[in-house]
Order: sequence, then structure tokens, then C-alpha cells
Amino acid sequence: MTFQDNLSSLIADLETILWDGQLSENPEVLSLLERVRYYLVTRQSSWQSENYEKTAETLTQDILTRLKTQITPWLQSLDNDLENLRHQRQSLLQEIQQLEYERQQMMSECLERLAVCCTQVISQPSSNAQEIDNLDQDSLSPSPVSRELSSSGLGNTVDSGLKTILDSLEQDLQTYADSLAQGIQRMHRLGQQGEAKFLAYFNRLQQQLEATVCEPTLAEFSNQRWYLGIDLTSQKLTAILFSLNCHSGDLLRIYPLEEIVNLWRDQSHDLDSPLTDWRKVLRDLNRQLIAQTSSLISGETELSIAQIMGQLQGILLVCPGQWTRSDRTQLQQIILDHYSLSTPDEIIWVPKAIAVAFSDLSSQQQQLTTLVVDIGKTVTEFALVNLQAPFSSLTSQQLAYGFQSIDQDIVCQFIYPQWQSQITTTLPPLQEPFPQKGSPDFSLRERLSQQLQVHPLGDAFLEAAQLTRLIIQQQDSFTSSIGQQSWGVSRQEFVQQIITPWLAQLNDTLNRLLRMEKISSLQIEQIIIYGEGIETIYYLLSPWLQEIFSQATIVLSPKNTRETQLTKGLIYIPKFLRV
Repeated sequence: MTFQDNLSSLIADLETILWDGQLSENPEVLSLLERVRYYLVTRQSSWQSENYEKTAETLTQDILTRLKTQITPWLQSLDNDLENLRHQRQSLLQEIQQLEYERQQMMSECLERLAVCCTQVISQPSSNAQEIDNLDQDSLSPSPVSRELSSSGLGNTVDSGLKTILDSLEQDLQTYADSLAQGIQRMHRLGQQGEAKFLAYFNRLQQQLEATVCEPTLAEFSNQRWYLGIDLTSQKLTAILFSLNCHSGDLLRIYPLEEIVNLWRDQSHDLDSPLTDWRKVLRDLNRQLIAQTSSLISGETELSIAQIMGQLQGILLVCPGQWTRSDRTQLQQIILDHYSLSTPDEIIWVPKAIAVAFSDLSSQQQQLTTLVVDIGKTVTEFALVNLQAPFSSLTSQQLAYGFQSIDQDIVCQFIYPQWQSQITTTLPPLQEPFPQKGSPDFSLRERLSQQLQVHPLGDAFLEAAQLTRLIIQQQDSFTSSIGQQSWGVSRQEFVQQIITPWLAQLNDTLNRLLRMEKISSLQIEQIIIYGEGIETIYYLLSPWLQEIFSQATIVLSPKNTRETQLTKGLIYIPKFLRV
């Protein structure tokens, strides 16, 4: 028997072992034998008279045969999995419809309970009205569901009644919100599960094929650049660790920190004062991370979180737009004092609009001119972002009117006028003039906010305004009662009195932005609408934007969903800045 015959027989035996699945439980041995087989096939070709092209064709045919053999039973299994997923998805859709029905019922019950509470308040003897006027203003301390009044009889009644009712409302709404969120997340996961399995399978195949033709290397672990991304624009802290390839800038790994450390203890409560709350938050976060010794990377090389924190190449921070340069400079010094960075250049301040634009990025969107519409508590911002050069192209215009202003206008235009006759005999009235609807009107809005903070029914007014937004989103109108009088709001009235004046102000702001950039509305290819509670007005805002930007695709990016956290968009930033 010749040497070549022995080699051919050895290769055939190896292929029999490799391809009949005997080593499926031992991937390391399987990989090693694949490499041996490839080496022997290569050596064999040097003694054969066949040319290189024919040898390559033979190897290709072998690989395709193996793929076909392995993938056929898997595809059958995938079909069965997809059929099961479709049944589960249909079941979840039915559950969500039921939850939506329960949501509308719950909203109606909320208004009825709120009306009962307010009726109890205003039904107290009118002789107690004078006692409210004599309350010490400094003893009033507003909270999310009730206010503490003085020891007067009416004050105790108001506090006890409002707290009991609104605590119950808050618990019911939170229970419903949790159930609905879980249902939607389950449906989303089921919808993606089949695709994820399919892609994971081919990724494993690709890795195995690459292992047969390439020498293994540990260079991957030394060619990583690690970054920490933190979102400072919301009260709930969100942060990620991620690594990029030094040469290509491609993402290698990403770790949401809520899966690794306890971020609930690191919460900020005052976005306007970064040096009071965020200083402590950033210190505590660093302390938690450097205390972590568990491994994040499995394989021949392992790195603990503490080791990664010592190798950071940069920290990316999404900060609120109202922070000044002085705020950022002082916070920058805190980071340099507590994190392993060498220079201030390794701290990257990312405007919120850029983070929003990149949070929904896909490979098809990298050429798009994007308009970000960010509706916050007190400000609505329009920002233009060119995704190819985001930092140099960013321009924005703001209107000092957000969801807080919308709720104030609902109180002034609908709730207070309809409740006024029932409450002014026993409770102090709100002092006019009220802010002009749809307008920033900063001084009057600040004055109204202070009035609502100290008024016995101030929280009830705002709760009713928020419920009005929620209900009008679902139905054309509603009616309820306060005392002996009925009250209600229709969607048509809501649009005419609140939304239309606001859109007129937004239109002026938007036109200023387009004129400043000398860009046509037809050149906008994508619009991202972002904000907490944006779902309650999206159905009105989207058609208005679509009429102006007829060529644009509109994307809704709710603030409170995990998949659209601003930190998700930070993974693209170092590649653009070459840091």
C-alpha cells in the first residue's frame, strides 16, 4: 500500500467520524480533528496529479454535502418550532386584546374613583373652608398621590381620602402595566425566536468552517477596546459595557450592566442638579464594578469586570440638554478621579438626539438623514442628524412645551372649568390668568405649577389630566361625575383646544430648523419620535409629521422600553470618532 493510499484511507476514516455526529458532545475534539483533516487533505493534494482548481472543487463539494446532511433534519425541527411559535403568538394576541379591554375598564374605574374622592372632599361642611386658608404653607409637602395638610378636620379628611383612593389607583394601574408589558415582551420574544435560532445555527456552522481553514489565534482578546456607556437623561440609571475590534471598529461584545450589577441602588432623582445626585451615582457604580471578580468572557482567555474596568478606552455619557458646560466640566473631573482614564479626551459627551438616532440604527439606515422629535417633560426638541457624520451635522431647535404643559392645559381648559362650581364653595380657587394654550408662557406656567403644588386637589387635577390623555387615546369621548355634576372630554375638543395650538407652535420651531439648515422637508428620510408617554399623542403627532415629510419613514421609539434604551446607540459612537 502506498503512502498516498494510506493518506486517503486516513482522511476517509476521519470524515466518517466527523460527519456521522459521534463527536457532537465534544466540540474541542471535533475542531481538532477538523484541522487535522484539512492538513491531510492539503498534503494529499501535493502528491496528486490533479490541478488546484479540481482540489478546491472537491473540498467545496465535501463541505456542501456536509451542510446538506446536517441542515435537513434541523430545518424540519425548525418548521415544527415555528408552528408552535405561531400558535403561542396567536394566544398572546388574544391575551393582549383581553388586557386592552381590561385597561379601558380600569381607566373608567379610575375616573369614577377619582370623582368619588373629590366629591367627598367638596362635600365637607363649608365652615371648614376658612381653616384651609389658615394652613401654614410651609407644612404642605406634596407627594405623588397625596398631600399632608395641617391638623384641621378637613385637612385630615382630604389626606386620608385622597391617599386611600389614589394609592389603590396607583396599585391597579401598576399591576395592569406590568401585565401588559410582560405580554408584549413575550410576544416580541416569540416572534424573534425562530429567526434567532436559525441565525445562531448558521453562525455556529460558519465558525466551525472557519476553524477548519484558519489557524486559531488569541489575538482577538488583545485587539479589543473596552468602553462604558451611561445614560444620564432619565431617573433610572442605564449603563452598558461593550468592546470593539481595534482595527475594524466592529462590535465584539456587549453587556447591559443591569444583568451584572445592582443598578437600582444607583438612581438619580434630580436631573437638573448633576453635581448632587450623579456624583454619588457614578462613584457607587464604579465601586460596584471594580468589586466584580466574575468572568465575562469564556474560552482560553477570561477577563473579569474588574480587569475590564482597568482597561477602559473611554466612557460615553448621554447628558440632559439643560446641563451647562460648567456642569459637564465638574462631572468630568469626578469621572477622572474615580475611573481609570488618562485624559479628558477619553470622556465623550453624546447629545441625546444622536443617541436616539443611533438607538434604532440598522445597516439599511446608515445613509439616512434623520429628524429626531424628542418630547420631554418641559421641552420638545427637533434635531437633524446625518448618520454618516453625526457630531458635525447635529443642529436642533427647542420649544419649552412638553407633557407637563399639555397636562396643565387639560386642567385649565377642561377639568377646572367643569369642576369649579362644585369646589369653590369649600376649597380655594386657582388664580387666573392661566397660561395660553399650546404656548410656552414660562412665567404663568411656573406660577400655575406652584398653585397646583399647594392646592388640596392639585394632585387630583393632574391625575385626571393624565387619565384624560390615556382615555382619549383609546376612545372618542368619556363622561364622569364630580359631586352632583357630570363632566367629560371628547377627542375633538382635546385636539381643537390642546393639540392644534401646540402643533402651530411646533410648526414654527420646525420651520426655523429647516431654514437654518437650508434643507427641504422632502430630503428628510427618517423621523424618530421619542419620549416617555409618547404613545398617548403619537396617533395625533404622526399624521401631522407625515403630511409635512411625505418621503420620510416615521419610527416610534418609546422611552420606557428596554430595547430602545439610549445606551444601545452608544456602541456606534467610538467608530465615528475613531477613539
